[in-house]
Amino acid sequence: MSFSESGVYKITWNKLREFGFDPSDIDPKNIAIYGQNGGMLAQSLSENRYIDLQENPITVVGESDGVFGEND
Repeated sequence: MSFSESGVYKITWNKLREFGFDPSDIDPKNIAIYGQNGGMLAQSLSENRYIDLQENPITVVGESDGVFGEND
């Protein structure tokens, strides 16, 4: 899955099912999303840049029960 625009996205129980996941098998405490910042490469070859995917900060609502429910 990819996003062409920056912003805040909400991944719901139904969206996970559309992506082929079974949300009842997911422990929401173990969810992590990785990606790259995109954009143009730096002009300077000496400038540091990430080669691997970076973990994106996320907020999971309703994770305390360890089950990804329809309202989480």
